[in-house]
Amino acid sequence: MWIAKSFGGGVCVLVWDGVTQGSAVGFSCSTSEDVGSGASVRVQDIPSLPGKVLSAGVVPDTETSVTTRTATGATEATPVTDNAWAHFSEEGATTTTQGG
Repeated sequence: MWIAKSFGGGVCVLVWDGVTQGSAVGFSCSTSEDVGSGASVRVQDIPSLPGKVLSAGVVPDTETSVTTRTATGATEATPVTDNAWAHFSEEGATTTTQGG
């Protein structure tokens, strides 16, 4: 996972599976207005991880975890380390929220 500043002043999160030659990089960027809230990306259909969804992001200093709600409605907490987090789940994970 990489964290970068966008041309528009926001923050971007970029992910790559690191395995498959020729695979694309998934990314998402926040706006400059939302930069204080962090940013996240959700990638599925990863060639080296069939059936998995990768969610990853960056959050403000005050956050210690994020929560992902799966397609079944269950929630899974992921710790934040150095403002970054990453979570693998089965296809269908729907939302990720900060909290903690």
